[in-house]
Amino acid sequence: MSDFVEISNDGIHSCQFEFWPSKKRTKEMYIRFDGRRIAYRGHPGTPQARTWVAIDKRYTVRDEDNLRALAVEWNHEHAS
Repeated sequence: MSDFVEISNDGIHSCQFEFWPSKKRTKEMYIRFDGRRIAYRGHPGTPQARTWVAIDKRYTVRDEDNLRALAVEWNHEHAS
């Protein structure tokens, strides 16, 4: 079972951190947008370390404001 932390919910869209299997013993960290995983945090020792790696290519996720904010961008070129 995962632990979830709400990032934002404006009544139209929701965004959450998902810690798997739990917040205390995290092996994977995901961004969930409107209930679906769209990115995971790159693993230490890999080229993707400390970045968000897209699971759903329609979205780009990046850290902003010196890791105090998160930007989720919809890539309309990849939408079908």
